[in-house]
Amino acid sequence: MSNVSNEKRIASASRVSKSSSQTIFKAFVDPDALVSWLPPKDMNGHISEFDVRDGGAYQI
Repeated sequence: MSNVSNEKRIASASRVSKSSSQTIFKAFVDPDALVSWLPPKDMNGHISEFDVRDGGAYQI
């Protein structure tokens, strides 16, 4: 028996922040800022790929 599924996994999360648009933008385009807030509480993140260009991607 196998637990493998062909269904795509969809995850979502949200966060409310009283911050300026410039601060929010920096939180997404600065790798150090991103790993400071994106991982769940009590977890750490490490960025192995980070491309902030239009159409780019990141991998934590």
